[in-house]
Amino acid sequence: MQGILNYYKQCFQHDSAEINLWSSHKLAEQEKLLLQHEDELSSGFLPRLPVPFAQASALMARSALYLREKVLLHCCLFFCGTVELNGEKRKVVTPLLYRECQLQADGDNIYLLGNDTFSGQGPFTINEALLEKLVVEGHSLSQELRDNPTDVSGWIAWLRAGQADVDTSHLLHFPKLIDEAEFTSLCRKRGQFMVSRSQIILAERSLASRGILHELDKLITAPSHSAPLKALFAETQQKISASDNADTQEAYLPGLLSRAQIQALKIAANQTLGQISGPPGTGKSYTIATVAAEQVLRGKSVLIVAHTDVAVDVIADKLEQQFQLGSSLIRAGSPQFIKVLKNQIDEMLHGQHPATDETISDILLLNAKQQLNTVAREQTKMEASFIHHCRHAIRRGQKLATLQQGQSRWRLGFYNWAYRAGIKQFAQQWNVLDKLTTLIAQKESLSLKYLQLATHYRLNQLLKHKRSTLVSFASALRARQSAKQLEGFYKTDFDALKQTFPIWLSSLASLHKVLPMEQQMFDLVIIDEATQANIAACLPALQRAKAALVVGDSKQLRHFSFLSRAKQTQIQTQLGLAQDCHGLMSYRDASMLDLVSQSLTSQSQVVFLNEHFRSKPELIQFSNQQFYQGILKIMQHRPCTSSGHLHRIQVTGARDSKGVNRLEAEALIQKLSQLIDDQMNTLVPSSIGVLSCFRNQTEYLSQQIMARFSAQQIERHQLRIATPFGFQGEERDIMLLSFSITAKDSRAAVYLNRADMFNVAITRAKQAQWLFLSVQEHELPNNNLLATYLASAGQFQAAHNYVDALDTFGQSVAHAIEEKGITVWRAYHMAGLELDILCRYGDQYLAIDLIGYPGPWADFFDIELYKLLQRAGIKLIPVSYGLWCQQRELCIQQICNQFKLEQSN
Repeated sequence: MQGILNYYKQCFQHDSAEINLWSSHKLAEQEKLLLQHEDELSSGFLPRLPVPFAQASALMARSALYLREKVLLHCCLFFCGTVELNGEKRKVVTPLLYRECQLQADGDNIYLLGNDTFSGQGPFTINEALLEKLVVEGHSLSQELRDNPTDVSGWIAWLRAGQADVDTSHLLHFPKLIDEAEFTSLCRKRGQFMVSRSQIILAERSLASRGILHELDKLITAPSHSAPLKALFAETQQKISASDNADTQEAYLPGLLSRAQIQALKIAANQTLGQISGPPGTGKSYTIATVAAEQVLRGKSVLIVAHTDVAVDVIADKLEQQFQLGSSLIRAGSPQFIKVLKNQIDEMLHGQHPATDETISDILLLNAKQQLNTVAREQTKMEASFIHHCRHAIRRGQKLATLQQGQSRWRLGFYNWAYRAGIKQFAQQWNVLDKLTTLIAQKESLSLKYLQLATHYRLNQLLKHKRSTLVSFASALRARQSAKQLEGFYKTDFDALKQTFPIWLSSLASLHKVLPMEQQMFDLVIIDEATQANIAACLPALQRAKAALVVGDSKQLRHFSFLSRAKQTQIQTQLGLAQDCHGLMSYRDASMLDLVSQSLTSQSQVVFLNEHFRSKPELIQFSNQQFYQGILKIMQHRPCTSSGHLHRIQVTGARDSKGVNRLEAEALIQKLSQLIDDQMNTLVPSSIGVLSCFRNQTEYLSQQIMARFSAQQIERHQLRIATPFGFQGEERDIMLLSFSITAKDSRAAVYLNRADMFNVAITRAKQAQWLFLSVQEHELPNNNLLATYLASAGQFQAAHNYVDALDTFGQSVAHAIEEKGITVWRAYHMAGLELDILCRYGDQYLAIDLIGYPGPWADFFDIELYKLLQRAGIKLIPVSYGLWCQQRELCIQQICNQFKLEQSN
């Protein structure tokens, strides 16, 4: 296992090396050494290069002092110019090529040579983060340049082909180096340029990568590893315990859970490794919050991590708002983390917290649980009664239909007379459903109360018996120096602390700052957005837990790596790892979700969330068919609200040399202005997102919007402008998409064909989406995703699947309802079901389950399907054939009552 862990660590180390190279011109004098005359080490002419003794010896000493925090790099071929970093335009001086190096003393001289890892003058790492800022999207790096990165003529040609606005004439002098005075003079001028310049830099790694690397080092040398790591890398996978499967506590959770969500609870409770796959809008974050809440009910602890703080914040918000577990979680690593936590602990220690109420006792908790059990038993009883009535109605209805079709009138009359009272009792199904709805609401309220009480009870017990734990923990958090912080952490009784805060949330980058690297300290770790998480960054989180659940979607954006395949292969070869080694995957191409998926031994460890709640049907239709084979159940699907949400605005724009389509941007901004003006007096305004797949178009839109709209308007509409990479995990009521390309931009059109990016781009909108285009679908290649998307956009209306025919019973019910002014659809397909009758009055919908008449509609819906429709916001009621024949007016009245419609109408 150590070999594979070392492989991921080294890949991460090389992938993170360029992080702090943007401002090499601002480094302190003692952390850089400029090479003079010629760089004969880079050219391969010399195996080592003599450097000035005084400067080099000082740099050697400083490098030894900061061995862990900093890395010594040999950099060459420098870029100078203005780029956008984190939304701000910045002047940068950064190398195109760099590699780790050594300064070696030999007698009275000091020499520069490549790190031993690179076997002397090994290949340079290419600063692909810089190249991404300079060339158009889709202009990939050639293998020739990767193999021979000091080929300056190759770079000049490649940058020109990529439409980079960079003066490369000064590169032609390589390996002769530019005079520093001339370089300084060039830097004062406007524009972007590259020069033949070489420098030794002592670069500081980012805090995040430094911390993760430190933890990976500890992981490699650890005497033992957690169960999830063993399952991933040691070819062994066992359940959490040898005992029978743990009983999950879904009955005590608020909300109506789908079968997939209940299965997720069981996987988290009983498997060492598990996977939740969820397409856009299927409730991944809510499911994670549900799993965490269920673990808390069973006295377990949960660590929730993700690549971004945004993803973690969404889950924290759901735990606080929908499960009222705010006092049971620690949102670690957030900017206000220590301040908020300190205040929270101070309130507890000073008795200003609900948990300090002396009335919280075992008896109070038991009573709350018993109340919940009573409601749950009553709900089970009601469901059984409903099923009994339905089965009885089928038998009576089929017998009645048989007699009606027979020749004996007296038998039919006798049956109607003899069973009139019994058939009339079928109306009780409606009362049972009403009681079920009431019980579900009661259970919701009692579940929230029980969850809160259970967490307060645990905290109450901790304050009574281990108050000093909170005191020492607060002291550890206040420590600014990492050594003191860790010392405080190790003195903390974490088992006791997890009774107080059973749920911890952190970004992967912050984890090392807030938690010690203690093996299996949590019962479960959940990794969200696992397609965006590189494997190496997740390994320390896995070491901290007894079991792991990864959540993501292989059809959405994946993590991005600058590590070259050649370097990855080199690391693998040096470590002697075979190609088919268990747990070995491509660091640059595979995500944490891929690794777990490869390692699972049973499909029972995987759950797929297929209920899509986010978007109007028209907005998710293409993604559902193109990427998910049509298996998503669209919970907002309604026949009369299905179209008119996807809008298209055609312009005759063109891309300039920087890839900016100004005419298209102007059209988008005009629509944005109209939307904002239209909602000026709206109490709850729509949230709005602006997206382009192209970075330069996004930057231009951002500049224009910031200049034209006030901060208040931007904040009021939660306005966000980003590429798909900035929108993953985000959603908005309204999305405005600028595709930017024209018929002439074939290279850019190829970039749009990236499936994961395109899928994210078109699935962020909840209510409406506006497409701004300077190209027609026929001007694009047939297999282009944008062409396919545009061609399908106008076809959605035809996708409604219903037939205007039912059996005699169904037609009779439909006609009677229509006579009351209610709109009816017969045999309508919705949310993966064929509804016998779907009807609408005003903006209300009601589904009718026809029961008992012989034929395809005789059976009744399973009670779980009633709940599914309730989650979709539609009530379903049964109408039995026997009752319809004998009490038609009563049935019609019941249907009208659902719409609060008077029968006389």
